[in-house]
Order: sequence, then structure tokens, then C-alpha cells
Amino acid sequence: MENGEERKTRNRKPMPKTPPKRPSDGKVITASELKTAVYCPESLRLQREGADPSQRAQALREAGERAHQQTGARVQQAAAQNDRRCYVASHLYGPDDPRTDQLRDWRDRNLMPSAAGRWLVAGYYRLSPMVVLLARRVPFLDTVLGVVLNRIVSRTGGNRHGS
Repeated sequence: MENGEERKTRNRKPMPKTPPKRPSDGKVITASELKTAVYCPESLRLQREGADPSQRAQALREAGERAHQQTGARVQQAAAQNDRRCYVASHLYGPDDPRTDQLRDWRDRNLMPSAAGRWLVAGYYRLSPMVVLLARRVPFLDTVLGVVLNRIVSRTGGNRHGS
């Protein structure tokens, strides 16, 4: 009777001795092309074959690029206007407390410059008003949120408030 490790080893396919082949045209696939392939593999195939996109496809792409630029501009504008939102910290410390400002600064410096950070901030803005409403009804949640935020404050530059 064989053990599980022997069975796993026996059923594994051997690693190829040669690296995977590049596409038939010899070009390296870029990250943008990979993203395109995820959403529309046919588009990538046509692009690599040199096919011209239809007028409708061009118009849709241009509209998407404009929407992307507008979203980026709104994010930059919000950061430039000193976005005062910080729901949970405002609830716990007050909107003008130095710790709340410290968290806003950290958000602007570390999260807003990257797409992943902006996604995280957008999720926070969707969820945090509900968290604050719940915390007003469940005092223990204030304690938990305070522990979490105090730790974040201490890791993002120290607690300037002194508590």
C-alpha cells in the first residue's frame, strides 16, 4: 500500500526542460495585452494579426479611455482639495484631532497614489459610515476600533496626540 506522498509524486507531470514558447509571432506579451486577453481574447488575437478595429470599437475604446482619465482626474482633485473624510477616526477622535489628520495624511501619501490604494480607500468610504452607525449602537465596537486605529496611528508615524 502506497502513502499519499508517493501517490502525489507519481501523478505529477514532470517540469518541462525547455521554457514555454513565445507566441507564434515571436513577440513578448505585455501586461496590457494580458489584461486585454482576460477580457477579450479575440481582441488580442485580432490586434496581433494586424486587423483594424471597427469604428464602433474605436469609439468605445476612446470613451473608456476618457472615462479612465476623468476618474483619475477626480481622484487627484480630491487629494488636492485636502479630502477631510475619515469617518472612523472622526468618530473616535474627532474630525480635527491630530491623529485623524495623521491618518488622512497617511491615506494621501501612501494609498491614493496607487490604483490598489484608491480601491481600498473607495471600499473604506462605502463601508465605514455603516461601521460608525453600528459603533454608536454597540459601545464595545468603539473599543475594538480604538485598538485598531491606535495601532495604525502608532505605525504611521507615532501618536502625536499623546494618548
